[in-house]
Amino acid sequence: KDEWRECQWCGGVGTPECEECKGTGTKVCWKCGGAGNYVCNQCNGSKVNQWQCHVCGGTGQVKDEAKTVTSVFKDDSGYSGTCTIKVEEGDTKEDIMRKATRARLESRKKQMEARGITVK
Repeated sequence: KDEWRECQWCGGVGTPECEECKGTGTKVCWKCGGAGNYVCNQCNGSKVNQWQCHVCGGTGQVKDEAKTVTSVFKDDSGYSGTCTIKVEEGDTKEDIMRKATRARLESRKKQMEARGITVK
């Protein structure tokens, strides 16, 4: 049986509400004096922040006996993927994020080298 617990890195938030529109997805039009709304340009109407937690992939939860954490990521060039890191007993939040970042960079490096791009 899979037991899940709150992600310790993001505090269970996962993907937070958009701060610009306060999670409504729209903003009041200032040109017409508030008579109408327009789609929030920060979240494009999705109501959520573009940022999501890399440790839990935006879900807000990780497996309770998590020996590994799958990091879901997408970068500016449109590349996305997953990588898995090993979480040791006593790892701090910073240690986990450092491992996840290293794993994502290594995965990205392999992907670029597979395309024939040399990465230093």
